[in-house]
Amino acid sequence: VVFGRDASTEARLLPGERRVSTTVTSAVQRDHTNLEEGISHALQAIEPDARGRIVVLSDGNATAGDLGAALARARAAQVPIDVVPLDY
Repeated sequence: VVFGRDASTEARLLPGERRVSTTVTSAVQRDHTNLEEGISHALQAIEPDARGRIVVLSDGNATAGDLGAALARARAAQVPIDVVPLDY
């Protein structure tokens, strides 16, 4: 999932598949960072019978959305979120 103001599914990881693309082709509005939208989109992409995990690469500066609400939904779904902080 890639996100800015909105979010888009860039690629789905399938069972047994280990290849991940390093090229982002989805177009998202880059004028905001909506962590809620990104996390919510990632939660929806997790198959119901799968153990999910979300890895967020971000500077952590949410400029849109309600991050707390997304974190609460992930916690309720028992989906851990790992964060890789970006500093630039």
